[in-house]
Amino acid sequence: MADVTNVQREGSDNSCTVIINVYRGSAEALRIQLNEAIHQTGNASVPHVWVTSFASPNSAQYRAVVDSVRAANPNLATSVDFIESGFNFKFHGRFLLGLMAPTRYILMLDDDAEIDKSTVRRCLDNINTPGRRGVYGGFGHLRGSPERGTEYRSWPNVNIDRKQHPDFYEMEYMSSHWCFETAWLDYFAKERPWTWETGEDMHLSLAVRKFLNLNTYGGVLTRDAPPLPPKGHTATVGRFLEMREHLFDHTLGRGNKIADVRPTIDTLVYVEDASHIDRLIALLDACPDGDAPAGGAASAAWAWPCSIGKTAAVYRGSAVDQNVAALAAAARRLCARTRCESYALKSEFRHPVSHFDLRQDFGHERDALPLATSAADLVPSLAGVLQNVGPAAFVYAEIEGDAEVIAARHVDGKEWTRGIYGVYRGAVRLAFDA
Repeated sequence: MADVTNVQREGSDNSCTVIINVYRGSAEALRIQLNEAIHQTGNASVPHVWVTSFASPNSAQYRAVVDSVRAANPNLATSVDFIESGFNFKFHGRFLLGLMAPTRYILMLDDDAEIDKSTVRRCLDNINTPGRRGVYGGFGHLRGSPERGTEYRSWPNVNIDRKQHPDFYEMEYMSSHWCFETAWLDYFAKERPWTWETGEDMHLSLAVRKFLNLNTYGGVLTRDAPPLPPKGHTATVGRFLEMREHLFDHTLGRGNKIADVRPTIDTLVYVEDASHIDRLIALLDACPDGDAPAGGAASAAWAWPCSIGKTAAVYRGSAVDQNVAALAAAARRLCARTRCESYALKSEFRHPVSHFDLRQDFGHERDALPLATSAADLVPSLAGVLQNVGPAAFVYAEIEGDAEVIAARHVDGKEWTRGIYGVYRGAVRLAFDA
C-alpha cells in the first residue's frame, strides 16, 4: 500500500501550488504577494499560483491585479489563475479546492500573510525535517490546559523563548500560512466540520493528527518579506470568537490533541450503554469518603475503582442502536462525580469537555445521514482520543458468562503509544477471529 504522506503528483518532487485567498484585503497587498510567489528561489518549483475570490466585494480589483502581474511577466513559467465565485465558499473552500492541486505540496496564504522569495523553499525544508513532519505555518496558537499552570502561547512572539526555540515550535493549529502535502487534504475532507463558518485551521490540524499522526508547527517561513499594507478589518470578531472557542474544546472529542501539555483526565471508560456508567458511579459511591491516598491505593478499601481519579466516558454515539441522549447525560454525571471537566486555555469563553463521542459524522445534527459508526471508523477515532488524553487507565465493560463486569486495563502514560498500537492490533485480531 502506498504511503499517503508521500503520494507523487505532477511536477517535480518539490513542486508546490501557492493558493492566496482574498476577500477584503488590499489589492496592493495581493500584488506584493503575487510578485514574491512567482519568483521563488532555491530548489522549489511553483508551477501554479491560484488566487481565490469567493463572493468578494473587491473581486474586480483583484482580477485587475492578477491580469497586470501576468502582463508584466509574459515569459513566466508559473501559471497564475484567478478563481472567482459569486457564492461564498468561505474559509474551508480554499482547502477543498486544494484537493485538485496537481503538485505535491501546497502553500496556503491569507490575504494579509507575508511571503518572500524563499518562503516555499523554507516551507519544504521544514516539512521534510525527519522527526517533525507535519503542517507548518508562520503564525500559530498553543493553548494547553489551565490546570497545569501553563500560559497561552503563539508562534512566533507570544510567550515563546526564541533563543531556546529559534526555528520552530509545536502548535495546536496555525493561522495565516499553511504548508502541507496535497495528499493530506484527503483527510481534511474525511470528517465533516462542525461548522462552515470558521475553524478551517483547527480542522486541518485535527485531520492530520487524527488520521496521519502528524503534528502542527510554527516555523520560520520568511526572512525578508516586504511589508503589506494594513488589512483594515478582521474576520474573527463577535460571535465567531466564541464559536472558535467551542470548536477548539469540542474537536478534542474527535481525536484532536493538546500539544505540549499533558491533559488532566486520569481514566477513560468506554461504554455501550448508560447503565455501564451508572454501575460505575454506584461503585464510586460505595468508596470511602475523601480523596485516595497519594501514590495510589494504600489499602483494600482504596482498590479500584476508588482511586480512579478524574474520569471521562467515551462511546460510539450511534443513533441506530444506542440511546445517545442517555449516554451523554450519564457521562456528564460521571464527570461531575469525578470532577473531570477540562477546557482550553484562552479567553473568557469556556466550553468544558466532559465526555467523548466517537461518531464519525460528528456535526451532522440536522442532516439525514446514517448515524451508525462502523468498527473501521471507530478505531481511528478512539486512537485519536487516546493519543489526546493519554490516561493512566482505560476501562471498558466486558461480558463474562451471563454478566457484565467493569474491567480495567491500565497503561503507563509514558508508554501510551504502545497502548494506541494495541488498539490497532486488537482490531486486526478481531477481524481474523470473526
